[in-house]
Amino acid sequence: MLTGRRAFQGKTRMSILAAVLREEPKAASELVHGIPPELEDVIGLCLRKDAGRRLQTMADLKLLLEKPERKERCRQVRPGAARL
Repeated sequence: MLTGRRAFQGKTRMSILAAVLREEPKAASELVHGIPPELEDVIGLCLRKDAGRRLQTMADLKLLLEKPERKERCRQVRPGAARL
């Protein structure tokens, strides 16, 4: 987990499921300093509510992360580093 916390919070499984359906997760940059905008964009693509606009497979995610301009910037981030 990059931010050190789950994207959706709740006290019970049902409240977490409700949050997944109704709420937008906080931007990763609100939780951790220094996340490159490119990586935040990729995270957003993974968490989109509309399944047709969300990444569909891990292969899709891998292709995005392997783009040379993203690869180096994403590599610089340590999971859970420097929380606000």
